[in-house]
Amino acid sequence: MHTHTHTHTYTQPQVQNAGMFTYFFGENGNAEITYPQFTEFLHKLKDGLLAMEFERYASHENPNVMTARNFGMAVVSYAHPADVPHFLDRVNSLTVNQGQITFAEFKAFSHALEKVEEIALAIQLYATGGSVNKPDFARAVDVISGVKLTQTQLDIIFHVFDRNGDGKLDANEVMSVMKKRANRGLSHHRDTGFNRRLVCAWECLTRTTAD
Repeated sequence: MHTHTHTHTYTQPQVQNAGMFTYFFGENGNAEITYPQFTEFLHKLKDGLLAMEFERYASHENPNVMTARNFGMAVVSYAHPADVPHFLDRVNSLTVNQGQITFAEFKAFSHALEKVEEIALAIQLYATGGSVNKPDFARAVDVISGVKLTQTQLDIIFHVFDRNGDGKLDANEVMSVMKKRANRGLSHHRDTGFNRRLVCAWECLTRTTAD
């Protein structure tokens, strides 16, 4: 009985007139890229996009931090249009005394949202009457994603989403907005697990090699 092994090394048979294919496979299309190399590329791409977003929201006075107000804006940036006026009022009521967010903290928050579907399920376990308090929200994020949100991040999130000031969030509302942010506003369903998205992207890129 013969066994076959797969090396996960791919070549592009015909060079397409596009910069990315040239970057991956060289001018003549004879270069090779391994799966780990492509994984590293996508991680760097993701970090670069986060850095660009952080720069857009960074403080004018100190580009190394994001104000509480700007972090709040980043969190609700993909909210449903009908909810935007309310959220904008809440975001605008944030003050400079409510803290700052570094890029590392913003990156960690975005990393947590890669597990947003699982976090939403965990929060449902903690929710009482559909509401979740700050310690349980933080615990759910930590347990599922391994990210410990800072007190400043938690305070901002609860300031924006706590509609009646009782110290609790509507679990469905907050996670709906978080899912939209994780999906960058895409309305169709997609898998938010980065590893699964990575496999999909890799398969799309190398589809022609299977022909």
